[in-house]
Parts: sequence; C-alpha cells; structure tokens
Amino acid sequence: MPEITRPVLVKLEHGRREAVSAAELAVLAAALDIAPVLLLYPVGSAGFAEYLPGRTAAPWDAAVWSADEAFLGPDGAISLRHARADAAPWQRPPLASPVRRPGRQGTQPEL
Repeated sequence: MPEITRPVLVKLEHGRREAVSAAELAVLAAALDIAPVLLLYPVGSAGFAEYLPGRTAAPWDAAVWSADEAFLGPDGAISLRHARADAAPWQRPPLASPVRRPGRQGTQPEL
C-alpha cells in the first residue's frame, strides 16, 4: 500500500498543503477506515461542504453528485436527478442505496 510520509502528513495537518492527490486521499481514507468521499463531503458531521470553489451544498447532496447520481444545473447548483421535473417518474434513476459494512455504524441518512 502507498504511504504518506510524516512531513506530508504534518503539512496537511497544519494547512500548508494546497492539494491532496487522489492516491493520498485513498491512503488517508484507508488509514481512517472510512470511504474517501467522506473526507471530501463529511456526511453526518458538517452542515455544508464545498463541492466546487466557492459553492457549497449539503454534504449528502455533494456526495450524491460525486457519485453521478445528480447533476449541476445551469446555475452550478446541485440538482438531484430524482427531482428532475422533465423526467417521468419511471425515467428517473433511483439514488444508490448506502452500503453499510458489517459491524460499523453508518453515517449516511436513511433513504
């Protein structure tokens, strides 16, 4: 498994790193035993999450957008696909069900 060096971790902790690679995000998530998306969009522990620079939404909505279960409207706001007015109910794709690992409490709201 890839590693994150101590100097990199210290820079992350003190906010002296402007970016985190996808590999570093995955390694941090594995070390914390959580899904990487929860590091980006902390469902259940924050009221809002920044999904684009200067744009915020509920963490659940941002996570759903990152899973391609929602889209960005013309104004850049997240629109849930199941709420699209132009789609008939049978044409609207359902939201993915949260996956829960045995022995862990889920942090995602019930659908």
